[in-house]
Amino acid sequence: MTLSAKQISSFVDQNKEEAIRCLQEILQVPSVTGEEEAVSHVFEKWMTANGLPVERIYGAPNRPNLLSEWKGTKEGKRFVFNGHMDVFPPDPKDPGKYGPWSGIVADGHIYGRGASDMKGGDAGALMAVIFLKRMGFDPKGSILLSWMCDEENGSKLGAQYLLNNGYLRGDFGLCMEPCDGRLIPKHGGILRGHVTYTAEAQHTAAIYEHGDNALEKAINVILELKKINQRLLKVPAEGMPSPHLTVSILNSGEAANVHPSKAVFWFDRRLVPGEDHDAALKEIVDVLETFKAKDPSYDYKLEITNNRPLLDIPYDDPFIQLVAKSYKEVLDKDVVIAAKPGGSDASWIRKITGMPIPNFGAANGYSEMGKPNEKIPVDRYLDFIKVYMMTVVNALK
Repeated sequence: MTLSAKQISSFVDQNKEEAIRCLQEILQVPSVTGEEEAVSHVFEKWMTANGLPVERIYGAPNRPNLLSEWKGTKEGKRFVFNGHMDVFPPDPKDPGKYGPWSGIVADGHIYGRGASDMKGGDAGALMAVIFLKRMGFDPKGSILLSWMCDEENGSKLGAQYLLNNGYLRGDFGLCMEPCDGRLIPKHGGILRGHVTYTAEAQHTAAIYEHGDNALEKAINVILELKKINQRLLKVPAEGMPSPHLTVSILNSGEAANVHPSKAVFWFDRRLVPGEDHDAALKEIVDVLETFKAKDPSYDYKLEITNNRPLLDIPYDDPFIQLVAKSYKEVLDKDVVIAAKPGGSDASWIRKITGMPIPNFGAANGYSEMGKPNEKIPVDRYLDFIKVYMMTVVNALK
């Protein structure tokens, strides 16, 4: 059975209250990173009630990942929807107009922590599959719904865990991250970590006789790393900010009258398509090693906490063109195809499997996610359910 854009749009419009209710229920359950268990049962309730199978895979105790594969009656390709269930913590100083977990509909928007990043996209994909199933669509192949934990913390217990254990394979798919309604085949990469220096502790009443204390070591290295950032800021990048290196945290000192015996600083290196993670890391390590070669007391401990790859799918990839075609069929206008900063689990999936899986979501991104009044426009949320449905139909008919 082939469905037209007109049939899909009409069905979603007739069932829009159900689609809104699904997102509201997901938003009303807190799911700060590390606390995804409760909201996973809301996803499971909706899937089970609509005849979709549910598989739970735990990256650690109480850290669930959900998979649901709907198989058609004929062999074919696998379409993967990928999202994450975890959200940023609410701002304790500003709960927003309605509170972080309200799910309230007001002023044409649905409010709540995660409405943008990325429960709006999660619910959109879920309802797209539920509605296709209800309309009698028989996919040639299968559709895999996947919702991860731990995305905001680097995905080690989520997408990385599943990929390393043979899951999340497919032929193409969508990651429903907030994209302002744009189609994003390319986004930046992340290299994040921290460096620790140590030194002899000593009271400041006495002259320090051990070279540089731990804080001074960190400061000297940070100033040298700043030169890397100054160079990076001159590198042009298509559709996103230039690559850059930020030192974002510096912790040191035990007391005002004691030379610091330990200093830890965090760095966050943002990469753009065309750059190489290994080369970016080497540039940082070279600075650390140069100081150590000149003064062995500059021995250090380096720990990488996030090494999220770039997403770099060609704009002319056939699947990108299929998504763009589906968007135009539903909304009668061309989708904007662009690049963006930031990262997503799509980059891990692309790196491990090779399949095209762009970011494609309805909500506004950096202007909404993590904000006290985080929200998603109702009309755009519903539009993207339609577009997701049309994309699946075109890919698996």
